[in-house]
Amino acid sequence: MSWKQVLPTPFAIAIAAGTWYNDSKRNGALNQLNSRREIVNNQLMRMYAPLYGNRLIHSSNLKALEKKVGKCVNQHLVDICDKKDKDALENWRGFYRRSLSALDKDAEIVVLFGGDCFYDEETRLITEENYDSTDFQPEVNNIKYDIHKEFTDLITATFHKLVQERNDLDDQMKGSK
Repeated sequence: MSWKQVLPTPFAIAIAAGTWYNDSKRNGALNQLNSRREIVNNQLMRMYAPLYGNRLIHSSNLKALEKKVGKCVNQHLVDICDKKDKDALENWRGFYRRSLSALDKDAEIVVLFGGDCFYDEETRLITEENYDSTDFQPEVNNIKYDIHKEFTDLITATFHKLVQERNDLDDQMKGSK
């Protein structure tokens, strides 16, 4: 056997180099997609999914109350105060303490412990603005339903955006394999 038969041909070397380059490029792209997916999944699991569920329950409680009384919460409170209806006011306070206040406190905990998972700077600022130290006082919170609605809308939009991004990354990763 001569040395020419033992050494690979230039064609075999070119094929091996091309295969190595293609695998390296594909693995690098797959690693980048996987890294981004881990970040998105972390944001979803640690912050946006719990907040989304929390705000969904919060909104459902308000909608149920509005359906029961036949008017928006703000108008209901104005009517209670105008009539000076002590029983209705006590019922409202009980509903607030049992339902809404507990959800707000849970949301605050999620924001405090998931603070490194904000989707972007705008979301971080709006969230922190909604959850300052005075926000969880019943006398302040009872009149801020528009702010809660805006916050719920922001969390919902961000949640859906992150879920779509994670799904897109999954599709890209499947296509890269």
